Amino acid sequence: MPMTIKAEEADDRWATQFASRIGDPHYEAVRLQLEVALAERADEEGWDADMTATLRAAALGVGPDSWLDVLFQEAIKEVSLDDETMSLYFVQIPAAGLNGFALRAPATGTPVIVLNHGLVAYVGHAMHMMLGLTGMTGTPYCAHHPPEVFLRDLVALADGVAAHVPAFMLALKSPECFSDHGGIANELHHALCTIAELFVIFHELGHVVLRHHDAGDVRAVTIDTAGGLAIDVDVLNQAQRQELEADRFAFEALVAMNADTGLEVRDIAFAAGCLFAFMHVGELRAAVHEFDSHPSAFQRWEHLRSIAGRQDKNSWTNSIDYFYKWWSEGDSAIVELLGRPDSD
Repeated sequence: MPMTIKAEEADDRWATQFASRIGDPHYEAVRLQLEVALAERADEEGWDADMTATLRAAALGVGPDSWLDVLFQEAIKEVSLDDETMSLYFVQIPAAGLNGFALRAPATGTPVIVLNHGLVAYVGHAMHMMLGLTGMTGTPYCAHHPPEVFLRDLVALADGVAAHVPAFMLALKSPECFSDHGGIANELHHALCTIAELFVIFHELGHVVLRHHDAGDVRAVTIDTAGGLAIDVDVLNQAQRQELEADRFAFEALVAMNADTGLEVRDIAFAAGCLFAFMHVGELRAAVHEFDSHPSAFQRWEHLRSIAGRQDKNSWTNSIDYFYKWWSEGDSAIVELLGRPDSD
């Protein structure tokens, strides 16, 4: 058997083992609880059994045919891969977090993209809260909860992500009305979530397509395994310039992908901006930044804003600017809002 085939088989086994070993057991427990909650709601409202099973597998499943896998396969169709990157590995793990990372398979050096399943759960919640706060839908996005609830939940979500404690998602108040909005609000939420999730995927693909992995610079990252143990993984270390290049790649790929869908540049910029705004809250609350390898969330938004171009005064993207300005200058107002009792 040729050595190259043996190496490929070794990497195939490694990828399978990596996917099964790595993960946060606490997040996995919460994911299973969310599956139970979904099943209970489906039973209460008389949803079709096949539809419920499909929704559960897509939204909460990990592995082939899950929502994250479907998005990744769609993204792959939009990028140009050479002979080396054509066989790249995609691994998704049941772990908290909005992002992913890249590394190389040990035997062949084939690029590997790893995405946290938490990307789906966190983006869905964060987008719901950002829409509740920015109110860019013409009429109030949510008639069930006032902005105070969305703000408190946004901060709680950011705190939970920073602390790697996913169980907090079960206690959030604002997602209670997810399925009650109907019409344009639900369509808007789904479309913006999909854009934000694809932005993260295209960002990681950008590192591969732009050959940032050729530098060979790595850093050790400690990851919890499903068995409760911690292992060190060498992931590709990216310079701040490369992170901004990957952001540009992701944005331009999304613009091209949606050229005929009716989504405008400002829609894509707003979705990515909501993601960066949520990350900004997390950075401020945790007082921890990845400035050695990543620009701050605000710097990434400013860079994306310059690529998207200035829109008219009613553009959605302006609401992201207002959010940053309000957050940085309205400390007392924020404290007041967070201290108020629930009013819903």
